[in-house]
Amino acid sequence: MFIWRGYGFLVPLVSLFSVILVPTLLGKFTGGTENWMVSAGFVLAGFVIWFMTQKLTSRAYHTFFFLRMDYWAYVIGALGLVSFFAAH
Repeated sequence: MFIWRGYGFLVPLVSLFSVILVPTLLGKFTGGTENWMVSAGFVLAGFVIWFMTQKLTSRAYHTFFFLRMDYWAYVIGALGLVSFFAAH
């Protein structure tokens, strides 16, 4: 495709899924959604994407917007950390 190659389309799907799922599940226990929960969702998405890239074949590159998936794991994880510290 134009903006992804291989399994690169999973980057936004995993990110969106974890950013929605983590605050929803944690919000049930704490009684509300807070900024740190969204940050935790981004960090979790970074870990999941990184583990996915470790399991995929190393011969083919899986990219999203011309960046390899393993680089996206660092970008999304850093976004979560920055948003956590910016909110506090």
